[in-house]
Formats: sequence, C-alpha cells, structure tokens
Amino acid sequence: MVAHVNKSFSLGLIVVLGLFVVSSYARFNMMVTKDEIHAICTKKGVNSSLCFEILKPTPEISTLDLSGLIKFLINYESRNVSDTLNQLKLFVENTTSTDYRSTYRECVELYEMAVDDFDTSLKALAAKDYDGLNLGIGALMTDMTTCEDDLVTIKPLPQFFITRGILIKQLSNISLVILECFLREKKKLC
Repeated sequence: MVAHVNKSFSLGLIVVLGLFVVSSYARFNMMVTKDEIHAICTKKGVNSSLCFEILKPTPEISTLDLSGLIKFLINYESRNVSDTLNQLKLFVENTTSTDYRSTYRECVELYEMAVDDFDTSLKALAAKDYDGLNLGIGALMTDMTTCEDDLVTIKPLPQFFITRGILIKQLSNISLVILECFLREKKKLC
C-alpha cells in the first residue's frame, strides 16, 4: 500500500514538474500578441504608422515570437538596404556629376557595411547575444546617418536616397525597442 502511494505521488510529481517545464518553455516562445505590437508601435521614438503597417497582422507575423519579429525586421531592412545599394551603384555608374560622385561612392561603401551589420545582428540574435545585437543594429543606424549627413550637402537634394536611409533607421529603431523593452530580461533603455 505504501509503495503504491509513493509511486502515485512520484508519478504525480513528475507530471506536475513536466507541466511546469513545458509551460515555462512555452512562455519564452509565445507568439507576439496584438497588445505587444501596440505597445511596441506606441513607444516613444517609434514611427507608429510605419510600425503598425510593417507589423500588421498577417499569417507570417502571427506565428512569430519576439526574436522572430526582430529577425523578420532585420530581413525586411536587409531587402531595403540591398535595393537601395543597387540603386546607389547604378546612380554612381551613370552620374555625370563628378562633384558629388565621391559622396555617392561613400554611401555605397556605407550601405555595403550595412549588409555586414545585418549578418552580425542575425548571428547575435541567434546566439541570444543581445549586446552584440544592439551593437549591430546601432552600427547600421550609424551607417545610414553618416550617408544621410553626406547626401544633404548635394544639390539638388537626392531625396529618394535620404528617404530610404530614414526608413531603414526607423525600422532599426523598431528592432531596438523590441530588443530593449521586450526581449531583454533586464530592461536597459525602457
């Protein structure tokens, strides 16, 4: 009788512990909720309309956790950077203005560095190296700002390239908000 009670108790304890472990794991891998997206998109410094547009409920977004959301944003930014880089390269090849050619070439180099920043950021995210992820995203934002600062000296103003750089920085800012305000256990900047 005592052996039967001990077996039942042990079995019950194993089931309870198993449920605890499973529920803890599930908590760390939960899909992003509409409330979390609202909180992300309404944080100070985030372009809310862009954020809500990019993170609108879609089948892809609805399956992501916070890490997956950052990865989605990094890949989305990467496509924007690659597209803009290709357009900058074409512009440099086809421009007749020798006055600003070096400025455009510097932006090409900065956009090429940004491609490396994405690789660094994705590796850091996969390793849960949140400081490294912050540095990768920050480096990307610095690259875009440096290019933008150079482009505003050109006449006529190359608004398309300036606007693309601003968009990329705004997307990076959304990733930083998710990282610093939601993903990190110890909130550093929120």
